[in-house]
Amino acid sequence: MFTVPILVWMAFLIYYPILNGFYFSFTDQTSIGGFAKWVGLDTYRIVFSHPDYLSSLRVSVLWTVGCILVGMPVGLIGALVLNEKVRGTNLARSLVLLPWMIPTVVTATIFHFMLSAELGVVNYYLLMLGIVDKPLVLLGSPQNALPTTILVATWRFAPFGMVLNGAAMATIPPELYEAASIDGASAFQKFRHITMPSLYPVLGALGLLGTIWQFNSFDFPYLLTMGGPGLTTTTMPVMMYRLVIDYIFASRAYALSMIMFVVLLLFGVVYLRRVKAAGGLGGGE
Repeated sequence: MFTVPILVWMAFLIYYPILNGFYFSFTDQTSIGGFAKWVGLDTYRIVFSHPDYLSSLRVSVLWTVGCILVGMPVGLIGALVLNEKVRGTNLARSLVLLPWMIPTVVTATIFHFMLSAELGVVNYYLLMLGIVDKPLVLLGSPQNALPTTILVATWRFAPFGMVLNGAAMATIPPELYEAASIDGASAFQKFRHITMPSLYPVLGALGLLGTIWQFNSFDFPYLLTMGGPGLTTTTMPVMMYRLVIDYIFASRAYALSMIMFVVLLLFGVVYLRRVKAAGGLGGGE
């Protein structure tokens, strides 16, 4: 009986929307709540044969991989630096949380102005220091838009890793480092054989959560570039938004959401098995 409230909550707020989306992905529904006729796999055939939808899947994968490959190392390095007992680290640990305190809309607006080719402070200093000869088009260029938005997203994601890794480092007994020093271990050997094994569970969870968050990310790709220029930053969530709001193809948006669900589900299963086998998330020997 104690589990009934949570089961009811999960049924109405989690399982029902998933089943509802799964059903409407097999229809020709145009608008949310509109008339829907069962069409079977026709919607999925359209999605898998349309280059724009396949492009959104490719961009989502590149976006997610880029954010993880950049954000996790930055978070780890930042945690190592903040773990040192030097003056100013307490203040730095407090400031690390600042990106999470600022609303995403405000962050995207600030970075949009900072990265502007005409008025942006980034281009101003690049020109003043002689690093570039002319202003860089960072958000309006097909070559630079995706890497730039990934770096902006990293600014927000990396502090989360710093906090988690820093908390894990605080639990490592200092006696282990003292014993390693007595045995003549170098700083790198301490990091490799003491710090990293203690961080495996945190890094495993961070990789899983970060992948899910970034693959579902809508805010930065849309707020910074609105998915452009062209489709270079149009992730699957941005494409789903356009399908519902701009093109009135709700069934295709449902189909994309189901594809995202399956991709993340398969990734989660494979990832958890490999991480547990490697000793992360409490697994291994």
